[in-house]
Order: sequence, then C-alpha cells, then structure tokens
Amino acid sequence: MKRVRVGILGTGTVVRGFHLPALAANARSEVVAVGNHRAGSMQALAREFEIQKTYTDFDAMARDPDIDIVVNALPNYLHAPVTVNMLQNGKHVLCEKPMGRDLKECEAIFAAAKKAKVVHMVCHNYRRIP
Repeated sequence: MKRVRVGILGTGTVVRGFHLPALAANARSEVVAVGNHRAGSMQALAREFEIQKTYTDFDAMARDPDIDIVVNALPNYLHAPVTVNMLQNGKHVLCEKPMGRDLKECEAIFAAAKKAKVVHMVCHNYRRIP
C-alpha cells in the first residue's frame, strides 16, 4: 500500500491535538515535513513527532517533490496565499477554516485547484457527525 506523504503547516493546538495524532494513527499516511513561520516552535514539533524536514520558506516546501498533500493550519491570514501556492505546485490541500478572508481569496483557491487538477478541502471536523 502506498502511503500518502503529508506536509503540515502550523504548530498550534489543532496540529498537535488533532492532525498529527490522526495522521500518525493512519497506516496510509506519513508526515514527512512541517512548516511554520516561527522556527522555534517548528523545530520543537519536528523533534517531538520525529519529522525530518522543516520549512520556514513555504515556497521551498511547495516545491518539495516528496510531499503529496499539505495540511494548512497556519494563521487565518495565511490560509489563502499559502494554499494557492501549494495547489499551484501540485499539492493537494486540506485547509483549516476559514479557507479565505473574502470571496476573492476563495475564488483564487478554487481556480488554482481546478487548474492544477488537485483536490482542495476545507477542514470541518464535525461535517459527518449527526
């Protein structure tokens, strides 16, 4: 079975408490990289979860051929621009809500995903709970 190689963006509570534990428990996924604009919290997270690659340069992360999908849990103002960059570089993206700050940002995300023929999904943990 081929494992999906995941890059995580962000180091906050949602990453530590939800995304990383779920990905670690899934035999079909492998977290291969973490990125954040603050190197200190990123390095600590990488050590704690034994993640080899780290990025403060999101452009470099977007170009990494060893990443299939990115979980974007950065601060809200970075959701759209970083998501568009990842999509344009052929990465599938699961983005925390909100996906963008306005309609223009959301339309840019839709256009980038369509053009690159990759999947974009907004993370809403309670979507399938009655």
